[in-house]
This record gives sequence, C-alpha cells and structure tokens, in this order.
Amino acid sequence: MIQNDSQTTGQQPSFRDRYGRSRGDMRNLFLRNVLNGVFMILAVLAMVGLVVYSDSPATQMWCYGLGLFAVLVKMIEVVMRMPGFHKKKE
Repeated sequence: MIQNDSQTTGQQPSFRDRYGRSRGDMRNLFLRNVLNGVFMILAVLAMVGLVVYSDSPATQMWCYGLGLFAVLVKMIEVVMRMPGFHKKKE
C-alpha cells in the first residue's frame, strides 16, 4: 500500500487525500446536485400541469414557461460541469 506524506509523519490527512477532491470541488458538486433537484421538480410540475390543465390555454402557457425555466436551470448546471469553469486565466 502506498503511503502519502501525511500518513508517514503522523499528521491528519488533507481533505484532498481523504476524499479525492478539494473543498471547492465538493462545494461545486453540492451546488450542482441542488440545481439538478430543482430542475427535476420544476420539470415534473410543468408536465403534470400540462396534463391536469389541458383545457385552459392560459395555464398551459404558464406550464410551458415553467418548463423553459427548468431547462434554463439545467443549462446552468451543465455549464458548471464544463472543465475550466472555475479556472483562472494567467
């Protein structure tokens, strides 16, 4: 088994050693999971609204708007997944 410096010196292993990610990456992952949850809830509400209120054109328009907002939330989450999103240019 390979030991890193923190294991050989008796120090507490770093966050990256323990989880394989930095704290910033974990924060990014948490935010992406929240955005995914919001997207799923909005998309389901939009679909159910279209089925339930199929006879009301005004309500259908609100459901289409809600669906488009759900897609916008998903697009934000996808942009956060892109490599180099948080990288600073030197």
